[in-house]
Amino acid sequence: MIYNYIIGLGSNIEPRIDYIIRAGNQIEKHGKILKKSNLYLSEAWGNKNQAAFINGALEFESDLDPQKLLHKIKNIEIFLGRQQRERWGPREIDIDILFCRNLTVDLADLQIPHPRFKERRFVLVSMAELNKDLTIPPYNRTISYFLDTCTDQSYIKKLEAEW
Repeated sequence: MIYNYIIGLGSNIEPRIDYIIRAGNQIEKHGKILKKSNLYLSEAWGNKNQAAFINGALEFESDLDPQKLLHKIKNIEIFLGRQQRERWGPREIDIDILFCRNLTVDLADLQIPHPRFKERRFVLVSMAELNKDLTIPPYNRTISYFLDTCTDQSYIKKLEAEW
């Protein structure tokens, strides 16, 4: 079975763009990247007392089920040097499974769709670039709907960087 995912990536420790590029290269070893959003500079969410993040998202397909993909993602984060710090603190790289087409997951270590995707403008902007009309179960609402109704007013700036 082939799974279709949207994966979010972010970094706020230099070299931020390099971490995202390297993470994308590692992810691609486990499937096929179909599409990438632009990269965005965004203020930190949650703990705002830290450097701004660079964020992006990619559409990815793989034969790995969500739990196996999560295991691979955690290994990629470790491989790239992610250090364990406080929640919502600085990160070399953060990789999240945001969505998996036609699938919801509710486990202790994995929730799909990501439980806070609709609260974070930087996530929604990247997801909308990939497919603004994508309907998210179990809400039966599109990414455009969530973006239009998002109350997050955090600063976001599109970057001209390639990844």
